[in-house]
Amino acid sequence: MLAKILPCITLLGLPTVLAYPTAWGVLEVVSNTVALNWYSSNFDKGGPAPASEKTASFYNCKGPQISDFPSFDEWISFNDMWQINEPILKLSNPDHPNLIPTIREKIELVSTSTQVDARLILAIIMEESTGNLNVPCTLGSMTNCGLMQAAGGSVSFNPKDPENSIEQMIRDGVRGVGEVPGLAGYLNGISWIQNAEFGNPYLAAHLYNAGSATGGGNLGVIEGGNKKSKVYASDISSRLTGWDGGYAGCLASTQCPGQLREAGDC
Repeated sequence: MLAKILPCITLLGLPTVLAYPTAWGVLEVVSNTVALNWYSSNFDKGGPAPASEKTASFYNCKGPQISDFPSFDEWISFNDMWQINEPILKLSNPDHPNLIPTIREKIELVSTSTQVDARLILAIIMEESTGNLNVPCTLGSMTNCGLMQAAGGSVSFNPKDPENSIEQMIRDGVRGVGEVPGLAGYLNGISWIQNAEFGNPYLAAHLYNAGSATGGGNLGVIEGGNKKSKVYASDISSRLTGWDGGYAGCLASTQCPGQLREAGDC
């Protein structure tokens, strides 16, 4: 919905800082039984990961129909996924190498408390910020801050209180903030969007990025002029199956059947 109404607001010359009813706010824990089928507390659980030399060029080319994305059993384990992404986290945080283990610890903590799979949280973090603790806020219709670039009301890294601020950045993205849903809310289902696929993590990722899903079960759709929205779920699915977000994999994605990315988008 957000992606659909913003262009109209802009054309009318109205302010684009949106206020959501506070009742939409934070979701502490996922209860949707479909979504819980996409959750595991076992960080060793998962399918085979790509060979280490192929993680940059790997892209699974699945989707954009929800039914075509990888199954839960195809996700690599959280331990393997962390091993793939840890070098990137270190490159993204040259001033805070000692805090890389804290990022993992807080992902695991928030995952356990919300019943949102740690792999999905890590995939969103890497897609949104490459795990850069000092990532700047994105200014647009609202201010999106932190590791997960969570919506309005989210916090940025506080070097004076690093452990608590890392946890809060992740909580903001997963549980949501006072006015805007987080990943857990989009997994659980939200009342103002009608979609039979609530509980599916690829739909949740698409909604997290775009705020709407006008294609129903087709996630290869540009929402409200947001070009990233057409490939966001595909990127997340590839991260969940072993891509490290590298340029070679992005280029490979331009050759995927049904993929809408152009080389210039990489």
